[in-house]
Amino acid sequence: MSTDIIKPEFLKKIDNYLLTNSPVLWQSRIIWVAFYSLTLFGIFFMFGDAFDFEPYYSYEYNYKYYHGEKNDQMIFFFIPMFLSVLMLCYWLYTQFQQRIDYSKLSLMGFFGTVLLNFICVGLIFLPTFGLTISTIDVGRVMESSMEGFQRVLTFAVAASILPFMIRQFSLIEMVLTVFFGFIYCLGVMLVLVGLLEIRKESLTVSFLVFNYLVFLGYVLVKFGNRTYTQQTKRLALLCVLALPLIIPAFVSYLGFHGWRSFEYSYEYTFGFKGREFSSLWIVSSVVVVLAIYGWLARFIYRATLFPIRRK
Repeated sequence: MSTDIIKPEFLKKIDNYLLTNSPVLWQSRIIWVAFYSLTLFGIFFMFGDAFDFEPYYSYEYNYKYYHGEKNDQMIFFFIPMFLSVLMLCYWLYTQFQQRIDYSKLSLMGFFGTVLLNFICVGLIFLPTFGLTISTIDVGRVMESSMEGFQRVLTFAVAASILPFMIRQFSLIEMVLTVFFGFIYCLGVMLVLVGLLEIRKESLTVSFLVFNYLVFLGYVLVKFGNRTYTQQTKRLALLCVLALPLIIPAFVSYLGFHGWRSFEYSYEYTFGFKGREFSSLWIVSSVVVVLAIYGWLARFIYRATLFPIRRK
């Protein structure tokens, strides 16, 4: 079945114009993502409550009403969120299909492209956001849903740099890289807590952060000297994906949470403290991460433009 029926003619013309005059914008698929996401957001936000059936609210039925909202959370938040994650994977697949020359971009150009990619990522989750806020009425359930949005977006920020890197890997290679990275971290935790009996949270987190910085430094040196291998690229992918997990530790080091523990910093970042989308989260987990990604994207991309040096 042809998809032309859902592609407005004026957007096709804009798409052809971007392909010729602005390949980076065309590559992001920003006009298509924005059109479909904003359209669905408007429909869900305005008419989403029509899909939501609740028993007549009174204090007598408060218990039943709350559990009805929990069912709505599954239908109007968790399932749409899962579908949004699938759409994010499809968007990344479209990025994998095309090869765009970024060599003429300046550092600010890389920053702008990473920001553009993040805007696309945010727009992909916008319809789910519209459906959630229009159908869920109970405060505790809404708060839980917003916490879920913050956690997903914290990790989804990493998708903004992946278009620069995913052509270097096969799908199974990326999955195995993430899997073995998780196994490695789990093994380190078991050694620290189980064998060495280090129970202090600050020491455990600091060791993992130090371990991350060693790996990142090794990757930067290898790419800087253009002596990288495929294994180095896999390690670079793991460092890029793990960055959102490292930032909360530095937020705690800098004293933004006062005397509170690392646990509080991570709970705050992932929305467990009831202050979703705070200014501190926006600056630390979005702005700072995107700025680092912009620099890393330029550094790694320019390093891969030239032949690998052989000894």
